[in-house]
Amino acid sequence: AEENAMDRVRRLEAASRIGFAAHGVVYLLIGWFAVRAALSIGSPTDAKGALHSLVGGPFGWALLGIMALGLLCYALCGVAEALFDLHEQGDSPHGLAIRSGRFISALIHFGLAVYAAALAIGLTISGGSAKGWTAWLMAQPYGPWMVMGVGGVVLIVAVLQARIAWTASFMEQLVISGDMRRLAETIGRTGYVARATVLALTCVFLVSAGWNVDSSQAGGLADALRQLQQQPYGPSMLGVVAIGLLMFGVSSFVEAAYRRLTGAI
Repeated sequence: AEENAMDRVRRLEAASRIGFAAHGVVYLLIGWFAVRAALSIGSPTDAKGALHSLVGGPFGWALLGIMALGLLCYALCGVAEALFDLHEQGDSPHGLAIRSGRFISALIHFGLAVYAAALAIGLTISGGSAKGWTAWLMAQPYGPWMVMGVGGVVLIVAVLQARIAWTASFMEQLVISGDMRRLAETIGRTGYVARATVLALTCVFLVSAGWNVDSSQAGGLADALRQLQQQPYGPSMLGVVAIGLLMFGVSSFVEAAYRRLTGAI
């Protein structure tokens, strides 16, 4: 039984590596588009835009198929980690918050996997934008309050990302040492700060949309980056965040190589 459990863990670790590699590609693309926007070449994009950029490229359909598989692995591993507490976060409020966040992230990446698979076979799935679902939610009973509630959840996630950057808790699952460990920690901290910054801006959009009962004020990752670009010294600030997003992509590759599960199912 113990041997079977270890086999399951090894298979899950292999899937996790594939998933984190795909996750890293997505953020490298997002960071690359943000760098170009900071240099006034093109516009920032989000995860769906990053995937769509592969359409029409060399072997685009094959790359999208691989990305769909990788993102599906990321989602399934996230569900397993959340439900079975593979990183031993426990059932404390803090532990449950981390596991819940991982589960929500898994659902989001499952949607991205479906989107990538659709693009790979020539389909385009419309909808799913922040403004679109905000408008739908706003039309429900107590809709504006629910939109602001979603903004509050996004803020909590942003704070958790900032806390991860501060404590470098992401290093706990990495089997790595020496100079490589210090480099991985620096890269990871930079990436999580960038993510926290973008999520905080997204929170502002959602709360503003709910407060003013105006779904057009909502926005996602791409909108947050565009808003940052429009501020005084915007291109410079966007450039800094873009580098952080690139670093977050690199840190996902580090996790793909060195991340280990501490529990078993």
